[in-house]
Amino acid sequence: MKYINIVQEQIAKGATIIHPSGWMISGNGSTVFDGDILTSIRSATSPSLPDYIGLNFTRQVNIRRYSLLYTAGNPINGWEIHGSNDTFTTFTVLDQQTNYTINGGVEHTFDLKTNESYRSYRIKINSRATSNSWGLSEFGLFELVFEQKYLVFNDGQYLTYDNGWVTLGTGASENNYLTFGVDDLSKIPESAWSQLRGEVELCCYTDDPTKAEASFNIETNPFTLAEEWEDKEVKIIEYTDNPDQTESVITTEVEPIILYDELGDNVDVLYYTDELTKTAASLEYNANYSPLDDIQNNFEVVTWTDESNNPLNISLGALPVSQFIKQSNDFTLPGSLQQITIIKNTSNNAKFLLSFDSGQSWKTYRYGKWIEVNVDTMSNINKQAMSYKEISKLVESNFKNQGEKIRFGYYIEDKKQELLNPTTIDATQLVIKSNVDDTKFKDLSFYVLNTEATIQLTFNSGKILGQINDEDKGKVQYRVMLNDLPYFPDDGSFTRLAPSPVDINLNISERDMHFDKDNKLRVEFKDYWGNTDYWQTTFAGTYTGLMFMDETGEYLSDTFGGILKYLDFGMIFAGQTTLDQKVVIKNQLGYPIDNLLLEVNKEKLPEGVTVELSRTQSPFLATDYITYGLTQPLETQEFYVRIVADIEAKPVPNGIFELKINSNKAAV
Repeated sequence: MKYINIVQEQIAKGATIIHPSGWMISGNGSTVFDGDILTSIRSATSPSLPDYIGLNFTRQVNIRRYSLLYTAGNPINGWEIHGSNDTFTTFTVLDQQTNYTINGGVEHTFDLKTNESYRSYRIKINSRATSNSWGLSEFGLFELVFEQKYLVFNDGQYLTYDNGWVTLGTGASENNYLTFGVDDLSKIPESAWSQLRGEVELCCYTDDPTKAEASFNIETNPFTLAEEWEDKEVKIIEYTDNPDQTESVITTEVEPIILYDELGDNVDVLYYTDELTKTAASLEYNANYSPLDDIQNNFEVVTWTDESNNPLNISLGALPVSQFIKQSNDFTLPGSLQQITIIKNTSNNAKFLLSFDSGQSWKTYRYGKWIEVNVDTMSNINKQAMSYKEISKLVESNFKNQGEKIRFGYYIEDKKQELLNPTTIDATQLVIKSNVDDTKFKDLSFYVLNTEATIQLTFNSGKILGQINDEDKGKVQYRVMLNDLPYFPDDGSFTRLAPSPVDINLNISERDMHFDKDNKLRVEFKDYWGNTDYWQTTFAGTYTGLMFMDETGEYLSDTFGGILKYLDFGMIFAGQTTLDQKVVIKNQLGYPIDNLLLEVNKEKLPEGVTVELSRTQSPFLATDYITYGLTQPLETQEFYVRIVADIEAKPVPNGIFELKINSNKAAV
């Protein structure tokens, strides 16, 4: 886990500064959050305490540490830290200090004993060290971030993903998770998951002591049991420890069936009795049968009579054969189709298929999707067509992206057992969301003149600067995408429409950049009429600020003060002066600076140990500070450093020294 000062990152994403007006006589609210210790705020000479200053974040944040630093004016010595989720209508006091001595130029840090997250934080100044004004240079708010890494266990092996599956072995240590673990499982593509076979376990590592379990959202192709079990024999096994239970009853719901369809034309009836006097069985049954039912093909009825004056009248009743009736024309949909209602009469034997391409193909809706049906055989149509209940359950979302026309196909079949209930369909109703009785114009010409919006942007040292303009002064809006993910606003929406020109001044946080491959930055913008355009660039991930590097060009620290690499002087003996090492300072602030001051933090040096600096290696002119003049963006300054240990210096295992650097923004 680690503490990260999120102030500048959140301001770049839209966090707002809060403070009452009128009490500052120098500086402004942003100076205590800009990361520059040389800028500060100062209250009035006779402030009316209490005063406060803070931030409204764009999300709830769990702040577990804060820091205070002042370099100008007089220090404060009493304050409270507040957290709130309703812009301080109500708030919680997270920390309180009284009679605390703050030393100038020293960062003081305080831990908060809370696990609650708040959207707003502020410091309330209750007292100052002198009777004069009070000042503050930096107010840092640190979020506690826990490590969370993932590995995948499959086929007896632990795997990680780096543009392909990488096998780590049969065991996974804490170091494996921290070194090779995946930060975000959603970045693993579907094609990679499809390569795994058998049981797959997702393994999560975290150093968060409050987290006892992990949950994952897994997206699969939708399926139903009916789809999985189609045309298969299903067996149900029940277990019970009830000694009195001798049988089970299972109730299933299926589509309506007719016994004749299941038994067919031939039925054997078995009869059992334990009555000894019975020697034969009799069976009575009623059936609707005619010998003509056994004739499969067309036939003719031939009669003969010798009564010439008595013509023969024949009355023939028959069932029509099953048939699939295709509608000959389309219904044009003037809006979105919301529902189909079938108004039927008695029988349930009608079924339906739909065509969205003028009868070229016919479809049924099964298992959450449209499936094309082969209509060459009646048995296949009967099996897959939709019943009137199924088609009536379809809603607007089921018809989405199916086109603007529809055609019906009706499968009709009458059963021998349902002569009294022939299949009939009274009407088919389509419920369509459409504009009717709307305003109509005739002989009206309407012209809209619109010029497309333009954009002028520059990107340097992690900062986007520029302007969106529209010649006709229309309203414009924009959004920023980083590596194809929403960056600002963070929900992926566009900013609100605002009168042009619109200025863009946005910092890109290093935490969101790739340092091992190119980053893609895209600014999309559009005007009031919806005309959209974009500006795009690619850049290599790099840190911003005044960066220390070794002579090979590797960074020694990051933007947030984290150590990336130490200058290793090896083992140092008492009375020894080490060899010097070259260090490079690079201006990656994005603007020129002046009065650059580099000095050794003597307060953290062990007794008897001195760190010496020099502009040149030969000769090495030892000093404890170095100054530089005007330094342009991306310009570098070099110096050399060595360590001198007094003969009486006490041993210090793993000793560390610090260098501090300050500068002013150069006047342009």
